[in-house]
Amino acid sequence: MTETIAVTVYAHPLAEPVQTMQNVSDLLHANRAGLAAHVARVVGLDVDLIISTGISAIALADKSVQDKLLSCTGKSVLKSVADACRYGMVIGGVMGQAYLVPFKNQCQLMVGYRGYEALAYRSGQVKAIQSGIVYKGDEYTVNIGSQPPIVHKPVVGGRHDDEDIVAAYAIAWISDNLALAEHMNRQDLNHIRSKSRMANFGAYITDLAEMFRKAPIRRLCKHVNLSPYDRAILEEIAVEEDRRAGAVVNADESLAESKKRTKAVLDAADVIEPEAKGETPPTEELPFEDTKIPF
Repeated sequence: MTETIAVTVYAHPLAEPVQTMQNVSDLLHANRAGLAAHVARVVGLDVDLIISTGISAIALADKSVQDKLLSCTGKSVLKSVADACRYGMVIGGVMGQAYLVPFKNQCQLMVGYRGYEALAYRSGQVKAIQSGIVYKGDEYTVNIGSQPPIVHKPVVGGRHDDEDIVAAYAIAWISDNLALAEHMNRQDLNHIRSKSRMANFGAYITDLAEMFRKAPIRRLCKHVNLSPYDRAILEEIAVEEDRRAGAVVNADESLAESKKRTKAVLDAADVIEPEAKGETPPTEELPFEDTKIPF
C-alpha cells in the first residue's frame, strides 16, 4: 500500500525539526491536497478533521511530550498524519483512534485499541464492541460457545495496578444474540509483549493496560469480515509497528541488552520468554527524499 506524492515546499526544511506549532500547521496545510488523496473512504471523516486533530494532539500534549514532538522532523510528522489519513483514524483526543508518538527525532503514528475497534465497526458486521482489563479480585467467567461468551464484574474500589492485571478480553456483538470473543490471560499477554521489540520501551512501560487491552481486540479483528482495504491496513499496521520497534531498539541499546531487559520483565511475572527467531534487522533510515515522501 506504499504510495508516493509530491510534497509542497514550505518555509521550514522538511529534514529538520518542526520546532514550532506554526511550522506544524504550515506543513500540514501546505500539503492538504496530497493528504486528501490518502484519506480512507470513511463516513464523516475528511482531511481537514485529521489535520486539525493532528495539530491539536501536539498543541495539547504535556509539555515534555510536546517538546519531543516538536523536535521531530517535518518529514516524519507529515508521514504520520498521512498514515492516519490512509488508516481513516482520528488522531489523539479523548476518542482518539491513533496517537503521535516521538521516537528520537522521528514522529510515529501509534494505533490504539479504539483504532482497531474502528476497523471492526467499518466491516458493517459488528453492532457493538466491549473490551476490558481484568484485575485480581474481579469476577470473571469465560464460556466460549455460550452467549454472552464472557462475563466480567469488576470489584468496586479494587486495585488497578499493572501487576494486578490477570487478563484482557474483547467481545464483538454480531447481533443481539450472537457475539465473537477473544480472551487472553496474563501469560498470553506477556507472551505477546515478549515478541515485541518495544517490550521495554514506550507504551509498554507508561500505558501497559492500554497495550494489553489492544491485544485481544487486534486478534478479534482477524475474525471479522473486514474489507480487502481494511484487512490490508491491519496487516500494514503490524508490519510498521515491528519495523519501527526494531529501529528504536537498535538505536537505544544492543540486541543482547534488549534481550536481557525483556527477560527481566517477564521473569518478574514468572513467564518464560520464547526463543527469538533470527536476528534483529539493522537500523535503516526512513525512506524519505527531499521532494517526495513515500506513504
